[in-house]
Amino acid sequence: MPFGLIGNQLAISGFAVLASIVIHGLIIISLREFAKAGSTQGGFRSDVIDVFKLSVVGLGLILAHALSVAVWAAIFLFTAVSGDLEDALYFGLTTYTTLGFGDILAPQPWRLLPGFASLNGLLMFGLSAAVLVDAAARLRRQHG
Repeated sequence: MPFGLIGNQLAISGFAVLASIVIHGLIIISLREFAKAGSTQGGFRSDVIDVFKLSVVGLGLILAHALSVAVWAAIFLFTAVSGDLEDALYFGLTTYTTLGFGDILAPQPWRLLPGFASLNGLLMFGLSAAVLVDAAARLRRQHG
């Protein structure tokens, strides 16, 4: 494979990973502010509010992942790795989550892209786990 094609894949993958990091960063900042708002002083009502806050944090993180998958899907459409939006979203989701059924494969000139999508997903899922643990610990400290 000529270096130009590898360079294109690295540049496109770098853009997608950066976009994913920015998406997650902005959503995480918003979720952190949401979780801090309206802190109460313990009791059953406070626990229910904390469960609600953690649920919103979890849903917000899922939104961030969905938007990252959409970025990869757009790239798969742009590079003609996928022929239509449904295939692009499916391929983006299965590669980002590292599920990778293997029923859709990237063509030779673009076969590095799915690997970077998987690497991106691994990184972002680790970040999401850290955010959830931190949010739960912060909520617990507010009442402790």
